[in-house]
Amino acid sequence: MTQEHQLLLLLARCHLTESDQREINALFQSEVDWTKLVTLAESHHVTSLLCHHLTTGQRAHVPDAIADAARIRLQRTREHNESMAAELIDLFDVMKKHGIDAVPFKGPVLAMQAYGDLGLRRFVDLDFLIRPCDFPGVRDILKDRGHDIERTFSPAREAAFIRYAGEDIFPHAGDRPPVEPHWEFAPGTLAVHLDYPALWKRTSDVALLDRHLPCWGPEDTVLILSIHGSKSLWTHLSYLCDVTELIRGTPDFSWETLWDRSRNQGCLRMVSIALLLAHNVLDLSLPDSVLTRLQDDQTSQDLAEHVERQFLFSDYEERTIYTIHRFHFDMRERMSDRLRYIYRTITTPRVQHFDMVDLPDSLFFLYSPIKLIHDYVLLPIWVLAKKMGIVRSR
Repeated sequence: MTQEHQLLLLLARCHLTESDQREINALFQSEVDWTKLVTLAESHHVTSLLCHHLTTGQRAHVPDAIADAARIRLQRTREHNESMAAELIDLFDVMKKHGIDAVPFKGPVLAMQAYGDLGLRRFVDLDFLIRPCDFPGVRDILKDRGHDIERTFSPAREAAFIRYAGEDIFPHAGDRPPVEPHWEFAPGTLAVHLDYPALWKRTSDVALLDRHLPCWGPEDTVLILSIHGSKSLWTHLSYLCDVTELIRGTPDFSWETLWDRSRNQGCLRMVSIALLLAHNVLDLSLPDSVLTRLQDDQTSQDLAEHVERQFLFSDYEERTIYTIHRFHFDMRERMSDRLRYIYRTITTPRVQHFDMVDLPDSLFFLYSPIKLIHDYVLLPIWVLAKKMGIVRSR
């Protein structure tokens, strides 16, 4: 690991300990490749945390030009995030007027929960949970607000999309941020079955600008972040920062609550991976009882090591939507969930398949064999032919 990697890991946190500072001082004794350090921070979505430290406690180590650029970047990020927070509040109020309940997560809400500062967390869209039945109404609201609604689904395709997608994203042609309503925290193919009725009942609230918006408590939020990070293969350091800072900022964090909810909903290994990574990579202090539990699951340890080695600090090549990913298989502790993941990944048609063949709803059942033939017969043949030079990419 390079000097710049080590510096980034030490600076990708809100508060530094004396031990952290000693390590940072030692690393700054050698010449720093500032371009590399900033590029790493950008790629891992933690530039705001880096800029925060470069303009405060580490200022003595930083050239004037770098410090000035960091100060400007941090201010612009804070202004941008405040604008997005105001947009979230406005959208939340509009949905409320239409009788639609929503709970924001990630984005500005998580910035306040975990970091206590809108400027310290990067986000580019607005995420919130809705009930599946409210998706058509939310889509109509977003259309009225100028968001791009390109697809027009038949009833059968619409129902299938809601079953498998778990979310949708609506960009905006103007200056409003993209909006990402979720009705589940993972696509249906991953077979993550949470107790959503209980989640809706456990909401708390968080102060955002001059308002209070609903949110989940730290234990539920860590579980949700663990699902999101595992789904995305933990390719960005920011995913770990969110988990780490949220737990560090919650003195009365209930480990038993997290453990019980994770185990009961089949997400214990995903949470274990998140905690192991936060502990190993960002020095999150964990109680001995928690460390003992984590050490009891060798698979979780192996997967956390795999993330560090394969995804977190290397050039990761994105897999296609057609791939059954071994990590997604192994991150589930229950065999029933693993088998559902394989079955759904193989058989569930998606928007790409709807676009290939325009079938009437009465023949919707044919999309499953079409997917099987395309994904697991025709596509591998095409990829092989491309590698052999028989066909060329356009």
